[in-house]
Amino acid sequence: MNDQLDLDRLRDGLLGLSDPDAGLSDPAPAVNQRVRRIRRRRAAASTGGIAVLTAGIVLASQALAGTPQSEPPVGQLPQTVMSPTAVPTSPTGGDMMVPTPRNSPKSLETPGNLPTFPLAAPWSDQLFTKLPDANAFRPHGYYVQPETKLDGRPWGMVSYQATDSNENGGCLEVVPQGVFDAANCFDVHQPGARAEWRTLTATRGTKPDLRKLGYTLVYGVAHFDARTVKVTLASGGSYQTEAVGTPTSRSQRFFAVVVPVRDAKIAKVEPLDAKGKLAPRLLD
Repeated sequence: MNDQLDLDRLRDGLLGLSDPDAGLSDPAPAVNQRVRRIRRRRAAASTGGIAVLTAGIVLASQALAGTPQSEPPVGQLPQTVMSPTAVPTSPTGGDMMVPTPRNSPKSLETPGNLPTFPLAAPWSDQLFTKLPDANAFRPHGYYVQPETKLDGRPWGMVSYQATDSNENGGCLEVVPQGVFDAANCFDVHQPGARAEWRTLTATRGTKPDLRKLGYTLVYGVAHFDARTVKVTLASGGSYQTEAVGTPTSRSQRFFAVVVPVRDAKIAKVEPLDAKGKLAPRLLD
């Protein structure tokens, strides 16, 4: 008798679970929240060329550095300066530099002597305000590259904080994502590096019909004393762009540039100060 009663209860419970009137909860909010949380996990830049797949975003291990200038229309690409030699770089995207000794003057730079806002030009405090995406950036997103178009589709680059302090490193993300699906945090970097950067080739379509285009996005960070960033391709051409300060970070400036080369290989990334000399190394 008791066995029959237990079976009846089990049957009723299963029927309740299959009740068509109950419906299925919408998974979209939870999925979107998880995607944003994954995007904001800081990239372990010090571990080298590990490709991180986040929310369908392949963060290429062939890292590169870029600029915040508008995407150049065809026929008005950035000025190319041919370089006779190409200097190899680390596979993680930082320059091949000898680490600065911990007791050197450069290592004495601390958050206590970081500059105050606004940083010297180039400077951007233009907020990214498109809802609901704007709510995902901590505490706000600031344009490094104002929205422009490539392949007839819009894209821009926004910086936001990797931690709760603007004394630390920041993150960069393409908005809206489409022609580029790029997002990366730069709060961990190689000791002694003057720049940290990533690259991503523009694409059109979706898998299995995804097609690469003849453009590569180079984006990253440099020391707050940088004013421009020179990106040298392995093929010998060079592109120079601005290093933009934003309220995201007092220790770093940001850059994002599109070069007219598919799967561009980067030989060297050089942040330059106001006098055109190499900017200091990134702060630890």
